[in-house]
Amino acid sequence: MELTIRSLNWTNTDEDGIPKDALQIMNYFNKAIKEGAYPFVPRKTRITKEEIKKLWLPTKDRNISIVGELEGRIVGSGTVLMGNDNAYSEKSKGEPGEYSITLDPDFLDRGIGTKITRRILKEAKERGITVHIHTSTQNIRTVRMMEKIGISPKEEIDPYDRYVEAGLPPAAFYYEIKSV
Repeated sequence: MELTIRSLNWTNTDEDGIPKDALQIMNYFNKAIKEGAYPFVPRKTRITKEEIKKLWLPTKDRNISIVGELEGRIVGSGTVLMGNDNAYSEKSKGEPGEYSITLDPDFLDRGIGTKITRRILKEAKERGITVHIHTSTQNIRTVRMMEKIGISPKEEIDPYDRYVEAGLPPAAFYYEIKSV
């Protein structure tokens, strides 16, 4: 099986106007939340179609959204949120350039996250965007991925308020990848 890394397709939609790619992400994300497969994600609620409509679609033209696909099935996605003047950034408490990544729990430890992240960083550099990444110091998968890419944390934040509020281990690594 060959992995395809591509931009999220916002135009191929279902009857409700929801991008089919976003529905695939919603499905694997909700499965992972239900199974507890995302112990370090500061969110424990399911994605809904309403969230996609109200929070994802209005920001789609500013964000960088990349997916990893195997044989027509999206198995991972990464997004750099741009701007803090929209409902999604406000809800997620993200800052401009904040990067988040999720993988289908059935496809962990296969290098998919690394490939998505490399593509995200390449596109961010082309657009002149500085990327910000926060991850729990206990999130060994993400820490190893960043090491593999050759990026070291800029600092350790302890406590990281967003993780404290979410009931996660409070220490986080902060990575800043400047595009210039």
